Formats: sequence, structure tokens, C-alpha cells
Amino acid sequence: GELARAKPDAITMDEAGRLFWKDAPVGQLAPGSDILQPSARLTGGELGSNPAQERARRRLETWLHGEIARVLAPLHALDTAMKEERVTGLARGLTFRLRENLGALDRRSAASEIAQLSGSERRALRAAGVRIGRFSLFVPALLKPEPARLLALLTQAGDPESRHFLPAPGLTSVPARADLPAQTVAAAGFRRCGPRAIRLDSLEALGAELAKAREAAKNQPGFELTPAMTSVLGCSVEDLRGVVKSLGHAVARKPSETEAGETLPELWRRRAAKPRKAKPAPRPPADSPFAALSQLKPARPAPRRKSRAPRRKADKS
Repeated sequence: GELARAKPDAITMDEAGRLFWKDAPVGQLAPGSDILQPSARLTGGELGSNPAQERARRRLETWLHGEIARVLAPLHALDTAMKEERVTGLARGLTFRLRENLGALDRRSAASEIAQLSGSERRALRAAGVRIGRFSLFVPALLKPEPARLLALLTQAGDPESRHFLPAPGLTSVPARADLPAQTVAAAGFRRCGPRAIRLDSLEALGAELAKAREAAKNQPGFELTPAMTSVLGCSVEDLRGVVKSLGHAVARKPSETEAGETLPELWRRRAAKPRKAKPAPRPPADSPFAALSQLKPARPAPRRKSRAPRRKADKS
């Protein structure tokens, strides 16, 4: 039928993954062999015979795959950078992990590799469109509304609409939802930090404001939360307090009033990192010859016999 011959601009997809042709619902985004290889399920009424329906379904899938190639070009650029060996060594390993995680990676999970990157490897990552931030390793181009929306829809394909996470364009943070997995939030370009889910680039902007405040108060008991911080997130001071706490800070001084009636503001400081406990050495496998050796205990030395003084012969009188 006509749908099988539809032009790309005649097909659209809404925020729930419903596919439309000529403004009529004809299909639904569905999981496929891979997140970036989804399938389409027909939902329209009169779509012809079975062969005609199959042609229509394939047309919708072809449109989906074309949209993925066009909109997610910055993600596919990571594949190209690896294929053409423009990223090598540790940078290649990070690029692979970033590609597997759809363009966003918690920096803590890659801290060791990032610390060992050479200058040329860092430049290669930047050239591939990757930003190494305080909190995340990510592709800023994927945070734009169109790619962020598509990645969110692809990740949530098959999920009930109640579990969809698709913040409106322009929002830098939204209330966090405990019922959503971190992967769902990350696919939309956000990260859960206490009471808020924060867009990755806005989280980096908040990190810069926190660093600025710490530096300005380096000779003080702590730093104050500023209006610039709430402005970055577009949230209340109470929510900001929860976010800052989730990022490794604690209250250094509660608000108080001096005897002279002066109000002392609340101050914050960075929490000291807890020292990691050394892991016990792993035990050798039970069938290892070293296991038998480890069970052997040194033999106790035989007790030393006390030497007796020689007997004196009795004097003959």
C-alpha cells in the first residue's frame, strides 16, 4: 500500500514512541536486536493483506533506522574514531565503553583510566567529541533536544509509559524519580543527584560553581551556597542542599546568631574521603599446590633436655 512507499518526511514519532503516517497512528516503536536496532509494530486498522502489512512494517523500521543514523551521528562518530584508529590505547578503551553506554559514563567508574591518559590521548578524545568532566565522561552533542529525546525513547522502548523519562527541552534539572533505573535517566542525558536529576552539562556547571566557592573560602571554615548554584539547576535552596550533599559535601556550620545579633550563614565543606580498607590476599585454589603448602605449619622444635650436674664421688674417710 501507500505506507510502504511513504516518504521520510511523511512519517513522525511522538513522545510515547507512537509512529504516525499522514497524522494517523500506524505503528509503535518496539525493542529489537539492539537499542540502536529497534523494530516497529503495526497498530493501524486497514493496512491491507499480510504481505502488504509486512512491507508497511519494514518501511517504518527503515525510517526508524534512518532517523537513528541522522540524529545520533555524534554517537556513531565514536565508532568511526575507533575504526580509523584516531583513538588508541586507553582512549580507545574509554571510547568503546562510552559507545556501549550510549554516550555517557560516570567518571568514578573510569577514574583509573582517566588518570593515566596522556596529553595526546586526551586531545584525541576531544577531537572525537568527548568531554571529560568533573563528574561524567560524555558527548555534549547528544544532550541537544533531538538526540536526547531519541536516545530516551530507544532505551524505553517496550516500557510502560508510566516509566518513561523524557524531560522537556531546556530543563537543566527535574525532580528525581526513585522508580527509574540509572540507565534510563542517563540515556536522556541526566544523572540522579539526591532529590534532582540533573542534565550532565548543568552538573558540570554546578561543579564549577562549587569549586569557585571552595576556593574563595579556602581560609574559612566553609563556603556558602550561592544564588548562582540554584540558578544553574532551576531548583529550590532545599533541593540544592540535597544535591550538594549527594556530591560529597556536608554542613560545616549551621546557621546561628551571635550575641550581638549578627546572623551567621550556613557553611559547607567537602567531606573527607574514607580510607579504603586493604583487601585480604586471595586464597589459592583448593587444587593448587600452594594451597597444600599454606596448610603446613612449621614443626615445633623438640624440647631441650636439661643437663644434669655430674655426681660427686663420696669421700673415703
